[in-house]
Amino acid sequence: MRPAKDSARRVILATNIAQTSLTIPNITSVIDTGLHKMAQFDLKSGLTRLVTQKISVADATQRAGRSGRVQAGRCVRLWAQSQQLVPFTPVEIARVDPTDLMLELVAWGHRVLSDAPWLDVDWLDAPPMHHLGYARDGLQRINAISRKGQITTHGQALLGFGLDWRSAHMILCSLNRSSDTAVAAVVLAALLGERDVLLHAESVDVRLRVAAVMAFCHDEPAMKKYHHGAIQNVARTVQRLCRKLSLALPKQLADGAVLEACTIGFAER
Repeated sequence: MRPAKDSARRVILATNIAQTSLTIPNITSVIDTGLHKMAQFDLKSGLTRLVTQKISVADATQRAGRSGRVQAGRCVRLWAQSQQLVPFTPVEIARVDPTDLMLELVAWGHRVLSDAPWLDVDWLDAPPMHHLGYARDGLQRINAISRKGQITTHGQALLGFGLDWRSAHMILCSLNRSSDTAVAAVVLAALLGERDVLLHAESVDVRLRVAAVMAFCHDEPAMKKYHHGAIQNVARTVQRLCRKLSLALPKQLADGAVLEACTIGFAER
C-alpha cells in the first residue's frame, strides 16, 4: 500500500472492494475481468453462497475510475463490446436470506403477517416475496415466532448468539443432546461462517473440516494443509461459544456427533 520507491512498477490484485472503498495512489492502468463474486441466496439449499457473475455498468465505471484518480490512466476491459451489462447491481436485500432480518424486526415489535407481504414494514427496497415466505415458514417451523407472528422465547434466545438463525438453532437444540453433539454443532456453526479451512481438499466431507478444527484448537500436528486465516477465525469462534455455553472442547468427538448436529440444523433437508 505504500508508494513505490523511485520508478518501481507495481502489480496490484484487488477485489471489488477497491471499486469504492480504497484509493491507491499512482495507479495508471486497470485490467477489468468484468466479473465479481456476489452473495446469492439459494432456496433449494437454504444457504447463501458466493456466485461468480458479470458486473454491472455502474461497477465497470467505478473500476475504470480507479486508474484516473490522481492522473490520466487507462482501463483494459476483458470482454467484448457487444456484451450487454445490466445498469446496476441488484441491491443486497434482494439477493440474500431475509430470515435473520425478519427475526430482528419481529423482536423490535413488527408483526409477521399470515400472507404476503408477510411483514408490516415500509421497505425502501423490499426482499422478494418468496424469500420472505421462506423466512416466515422457517422461523415458525423452529418455533422462533408464533402462529400469531410474534417472537417466542426460543426466538429471543437465538438472537443472543450473534450467529445466523440456523446455526443458533442448531446449537441451542444440540444442548439437549450429548456434549459431543453440542460441540459438533458449535464447530459446524463456526465453519458455516467462514471460507473452507482446508487447502486443496479432495473431499467435501464436513467431518474432515470438523476434525481439522478440533486438532488446531488442541495444537496438534496438521494432518492436512490449513487455510490459516480461516481456521484461526473458526477456532476463535469455537472457543468463544464453548466458553459462553460452558462446554469442554474434547480432542475427538464421538462417532455420529457431527451427523446428529447436521440433522438438527438441517432437519427439513
